[in-house]
Amino acid sequence: MSCKIITVFNQKGGVGKTTLSVNLSYEAELRGLTTLLINIDPQGSAISWIANAPDENPFPAAIIDLSALGTKVRLEIEKHFNNYDLIIIDCPPNKEQKTAQAALMVSDIVVIPVDPTPMSLVASDQALQLIDEVKVYNDDLKTLIMASKMERTNLAKGVLSALHQTQGATTMKSCTTNLVAYAEAFFYGTGVSAVPGATKASDEIKSVTDEIFSHLENLSPGKIY
Repeated sequence: MSCKIITVFNQKGGVGKTTLSVNLSYEAELRGLTTLLINIDPQGSAISWIANAPDENPFPAAIIDLSALGTKVRLEIEKHFNNYDLIIIDCPPNKEQKTAQAALMVSDIVVIPVDPTPMSLVASDQALQLIDEVKVYNDDLKTLIMASKMERTNLAKGVLSALHQTQGATTMKSCTTNLVAYAEAFFYGTGVSAVPGATKASDEIKSVTDEIFSHLENLSPGKIY
C-alpha cells in the first residue's frame, strides 16, 4: 500500500486544525495504520499536545517538526513516503502560505476546518483559491470542508448552510462541536477517544475519520473500518 497524505489547512487560525490533525493521527493508529504527524506550523501546537503524553503511555503516532524548513518542507516529507501508511500534516495559517502550498503539492486530501464565524467563511474562500492554484500541478488533490466547533446557534446554522453551497469542494456530513473533551485531550496528550467519559466527542471524531478515510483510495478496508 502506498503512503497517503492528508493535509489540514485553513487561512485562519483557531479553527481546530491541530485538534483535527492530532485526533486523526490517533484514530489512524488505532485502526492499524502506521502514521506520521508532521507539524509545519511555527506555533507548534501539535508538538505541545503530544509532549503532554506521559512516558508510560506515549502518543501512538510518530511526530516530527518541520516548521523551520519553509518551502523546502516538500522534499523532507517525500523522504518518509516508504516508512508510513499515512502522513497527516498540520499546516500554519495565512502568514506561512507558501509552506502550506508546498505541503499541498504532495497531498492526496486537504481538509479545511471551518468554525461558525463569518471570518472563517472568508478565510475558507481564500484557502480554496490557494488550493485551486496547487491543483494546476496536483490535479488529484481532493478538497474536503469540515464544520468545526459547531454550536446550536442561528449563526452556526447559517455558516453550515453557506458551506454546503461551496463550489469546488466536498462539504463533509460529519463535524466536530465545541466540547471541553478536546481541551482535556490536549491536557492528557492523547486522542479524545481516550478521554474518560468523552463519548460524544469520541463519536464525532470516529465519524469524521470514517468520512475522511472514505475518500482515500487504495487504503485497505480491513485497516480502516
